[in-house]
Amino acid sequence: ELIYDEFRTTANYSRISHQMCSWENREIRVGDAAFFVDPLFSTGVHFALHHTAAAAVLVRAAFDEAMPEQHREDLWHDYDQMLRKQAQVFSLAIDQWYNEISLAHPGSVYWRERSERATFEVRNATFHYLVNGSLDEDLLHVISQGNDAVEALSETGAWRTSFAQLQRLRPADDALVQLMPNVKFRQSVTLEHPIADSAEDKLDARPQAFDHGPYWESPERHAHEVAPRFGRPSPCLRFYFEDGDHQDTVRILWNRPNSALLERLSQPHAYGPLLAGCSLSERGLLDQLLLKGMMRVIP
Repeated sequence: ELIYDEFRTTANYSRISHQMCSWENREIRVGDAAFFVDPLFSTGVHFALHHTAAAAVLVRAAFDEAMPEQHREDLWHDYDQMLRKQAQVFSLAIDQWYNEISLAHPGSVYWRERSERATFEVRNATFHYLVNGSLDEDLLHVISQGNDAVEALSETGAWRTSFAQLQRLRPADDALVQLMPNVKFRQSVTLEHPIADSAEDKLDARPQAFDHGPYWESPERHAHEVAPRFGRPSPCLRFYFEDGDHQDTVRILWNRPNSALLERLSQPHAYGPLLAGCSLSERGLLDQLLLKGMMRVIP
């Protein structure tokens, strides 16, 4: 016997905190206190451990009197941005997965309804997180049903749709672009390592724990053989608006001189050739600068 004469679904229980941490209040949120996306992948413990490893760096930095206060504040800002990226990118992946299931089961009312309702609305801020955010390999393996290629995912899914919008925001190859005159940069440190171009750019050459089998036989005995998820803060450059919020920054890992890029950014250059001459991390930087409005397209 039908209880209701219409199909009903539960309310959207996903949430992202408006603030992941506060340098002023010395407050750090971890696990579900920071965000909750979806229960089906059982990622709560994984995210919580990831957050606490990062939070430990913040706590150490807070008591490091040798570290400039601006750098300590930068690290806390990175924590906030890192968790927001995690939540947004993961939610897009989950929505993409629901879309794949609905296409595989066209007769299912539930999956059709769920795939049409986004976990979080796609906003311009999401594109900022997509630039240096990528689908976890294991998650991609599940969503693509073993194909392991983003191109195998449906173009109507949230992940593919958002990336298509990101691509459309990029200038034409012959468009002249230049760093805005009120954008400056400063040296700092970063909590989350931005994209490294090669093995030489990595500050710790040891493998991650997930990739090192002996570690799991005895984590205590083999701890020295793996790189910590969050080690010492990494040197970086932060771009910011001189007349704006100095914490609203775009950063790039900076463990070797790269003044040529800064010189190119200060002068008008065609976007296509400029992009072609950039490394992987520099390409991510260009996208971030464009999305933040720190680079202009010259008419």
